[in-house]
Amino acid sequence: MLQSLEEQLAKLTADFEQATAEKLRCQKEADATNATIQLANRLVGGLASENVRWAESVAKYVQLGVRCHK
Repeated sequence: MLQSLEEQLAKLTADFEQATAEKLRCQKEADATNATIQLANRLVGGLASENVRWAESVAKYVQLGVRCHK
């Protein structure tokens, strides 16, 4: 009986360690994904401000009558 309980404990301990390792792996993956999302948001924000800057430049050149020649 004691042997059976020790075997059960060993199996449960191994299962717990495996689940803990999986949890840590998932947490690292989630952290990496979050970092990627933050970088993407910074990029999108930068591109949006560039779009505004370019639109303002185009409007200014249109007012000045500047045309691009082919």
